[in-house]
Amino acid sequence: PYWFPLKKTPLFTQMTAALGQVGQFLSAVPFLALLHGPGWNTAFLSLGAVGVLVAIAAGVAVADSPETWAAAKAAKDPDHVPEKKDPAERIPLGRLLLMVLREPLCWQGFLNHYSAMLLQIVFTLLWSAPLITLGMGLPTSAIGMVLTVNVLASIAAGPILGPVSARLGRNRVLASITFSGFIGLAWIIFFLPAEPRGITALIIVNIVMAFFTPSSNFGFDDIREDLDRSIVATATGMANMGGFLAGMFAAQAVGLLLDHSSNGQAYTWVDFRYAWWAVIVTWGIGMAGLITSRIVVSRRRAARSRSGRGGVRVVDSSEE
Repeated sequence: PYWFPLKKTPLFTQMTAALGQVGQFLSAVPFLALLHGPGWNTAFLSLGAVGVLVAIAAGVAVADSPETWAAAKAAKDPDHVPEKKDPAERIPLGRLLLMVLREPLCWQGFLNHYSAMLLQIVFTLLWSAPLITLGMGLPTSAIGMVLTVNVLASIAAGPILGPVSARLGRNRVLASITFSGFIGLAWIIFFLPAEPRGITALIIVNIVMAFFTPSSNFGFDDIREDLDRSIVATATGMANMGGFLAGMFAAQAVGLLLDHSSNGQAYTWVDFRYAWWAVIVTWGIGMAGLITSRIVVSRRRAARSRSGRGGVRVVDSSEE
């Protein structure tokens, strides 16, 4: 992120996240074609080979920051004399983790990611195919179509939500709360009827969900802007765990409730309506936590502003 001006970073965050969604398209169309054609071995060997090639390309072409790139470039100069600098003090791992866990802004980012990403993960990574074929009675061809629409909506959202995050600044989390609310409300409405919805309704829900899910990255922008650079990577990593931990829990809970409701029979729409409560309740907990963390962070910012210390910053344990 330090390659770009701070105000431009949210746009690049969303653009890279949108490009990452191409993987969903690959799994829904060409990878599926390889599975049904040459078979599992060819499909997974191809996927693994692509991953290795991308890793090699990143290792050769990508530098962590402008400073590391400049240092590497200067080192290739035969006339370059290395500048002697005192090595930067490394924060011990235990202390680093403690600093991050005690920082409300990190929890706000965690819960931001949790609330906005949860339903996307549960649906696209596990329960989309059973819901579409067993719950709704649609053909398997509908799976690829729905996931492709989902990916296209995610890609389209990046260039729009990036500038939104940049313009809103420290109020961006309010937008994320609103967008996460739209996602949850869309799924609640989807499961209201006693009879299965059609493909059109599912596509609409996926457009809403995929378009607003990238707001899960808004918390990363807050972390980059307000926290000390020495802990930004760890704080971002913590925030990025939110959606995946919540998604893992909710996806497992859906499976347990489906088994309980179906009594060993094939899953039906009724079973999915019952099991999806696990996702909605998990999402509601995340929303409550996000709103609470927003209040805590806002009060802390106000207190620091009154004391003349500026915005949120990690506080060394020796200061407290």
